[in-house]
Amino acid sequence: MLDFSFPELIVVFVVALVVLGPERLPKVARTVGLFLGRARAMWTQARVELEREASLQELDELRRTGKELEQNIQQAVRVDLNETAPAQAGSGGSPEADTAKLHAQETESSKEPKA
Repeated sequence: MLDFSFPELIVVFVVALVVLGPERLPKVARTVGLFLGRARAMWTQARVELEREASLQELDELRRTGKELEQNIQQAVRVDLNETAPAQAGSGGSPEADTAKLHAQETESSKEPKA
């Protein structure tokens, strides 16, 4: 924000004391302090609003990305199911029968002597 050193503040105070006088200086200082406090509060509120808006935009972007990923996965699963369905239909058996055949083949291969 504003960067004032201590000697600069002393100079401003002395000039204000000379220009305004000792009677009006406390009232003016109080008014300036109130305005600075309000300005700081408004700045803080604006910053918080901007940060909130930025985080909402990030969340919206993440939601869109998540939905796109979900759609891509669903499409890939559908394609995979469509490719494997004709292969299963050509085998002539049910999935349970295919599983039993695979289990039998594994059992036979485990009984064979290893060289």
